[in-house]
Amino acid sequence: MTHEHDTPLIASCPLGCEGTLAPTDIVLPEGPLMRCARCGQLVSRASAARYEQSMAEFDDPRGTLPDAASEPRRDEISLRRLELIETLLEKPREKIRLLDVGCSSGAFLRAARAAGFAAEGVEPAPP
Repeated sequence: MTHEHDTPLIASCPLGCEGTLAPTDIVLPEGPLMRCARCGQLVSRASAARYEQSMAEFDDPRGTLPDAASEPRRDEISLRRLELIETLLEKPREKIRLLDVGCSSGAFLRAARAAGFAAEGVEPAPP
């Protein structure tokens, strides 16, 4: 018997490609990570209750931007990642467009824009 707290929040590919979700060898506390057979998107089997529980730490009226003490370190890490992107794409940063899916409060976006990248972000949430 399946209970609401056991039912995965996402039961089909969130990208809308209508591919079948199949278990992978990557096991999380809520069960194996699922992969869309059509597009390869990875999907958690987390229930709505587990999703809400996991997101509670981000429910902060101050947002999720780094505090002043940790901001320099966060910017340093972001810059290293951005330099890696620039190297892998073999393009100058001014010609690279970034989309940060799951951008939260936008700390990485801010660093990317400050470094000269054209960056946009989206924070998707389930219905």
